[in-house]
Amino acid sequence: MPFMDVISNFQSDFIDILRRELKAWQSDIRGLSDEEIQLGYFELCQRMIDPVPRTIVFSREFKCPEGCKEGLNLLVYKLQTGESVFPHLSRRIRKFKFHDGLLNCWGIQHLHLGTSYQSDGLIEGGPLILYGVFTSSHAYLLDIREHDWYQIDLLEIIRCNWPDLIAPFQYKHCLPSPTPPTVDDLRALRNKNINTTIQLGDGMSYFAPGGGTMANGMSFLALQRLQHEREQLSAFERAARFNPDQFWERFFTPIQPRPKALRLKLVAFGGYYFCAAVGSDVLLSIWPRFPDTHDSPEQHLLRRVRALACAARYVI
Repeated sequence: MPFMDVISNFQSDFIDILRRELKAWQSDIRGLSDEEIQLGYFELCQRMIDPVPRTIVFSREFKCPEGCKEGLNLLVYKLQTGESVFPHLSRRIRKFKFHDGLLNCWGIQHLHLGTSYQSDGLIEGGPLILYGVFTSSHAYLLDIREHDWYQIDLLEIIRCNWPDLIAPFQYKHCLPSPTPPTVDDLRALRNKNINTTIQLGDGMSYFAPGGGTMANGMSFLALQRLQHEREQLSAFERAARFNPDQFWERFFTPIQPRPKALRLKLVAFGGYYFCAAVGSDVLLSIWPRFPDTHDSPEQHLLRRVRALACAARYVI
């Protein structure tokens, strides 16, 4: 059997996929390097809240001012039904080099409570915003307050109401500090992109429930997700190069003539990567793009079925 070469460049395909998605989100990516595109994409993903139905849980401290009730009801309805809440996110959501320190350090999102849409498609902002923590199944609503990204008691609300959310970030063998960081200390440290522990009311110290920031201000979780996906893509591509005949047999029938080279391309649909071959209408499912760690088996399956339904219409 003649030797078959494999021609592919998943890294280039990967960057092209990210660029297309960023343009669809109306992000300004002009003049950015490939590395900036990749890191920025995953930081933007971290700021997004997937449009899936969620169970709403209010903290015991939650209070809704009279003027915010209509906006809160709209937002709760969207969260419960799985409608996109993108218009309620930060006014700077499309600014590619914006780093959300509150989210990156503490894992807390903020959403706007307006009811009217601006010309850019975002909800009109106001002096008060909703603070919350979002998983793929629940929306934990902390409180409605003014814009302030250094309120330590927001972490205290999480600890007192849902200790399981913050327990993984506890330093169990760390002695309480006689002089824990003040709000001014936190502001100064975060402005310099320095991570630090937070001492809460139980006397325990907690480190960056949001994963923390890097020296350039970007999310550490974004870098982690990027490294994960690049390594998985490289591993799949290496497997194809070492086993070209096996891959050929999965794309084509035995009666089809074998060319000198098998040309592969990376494509993405609905949160999943697929490998396509030029001349074939078959797609090989690779794996889900970095999954939400809070996904239940049912939610994971639903995402996969939706992706396959979309991919079934794709022919390279």
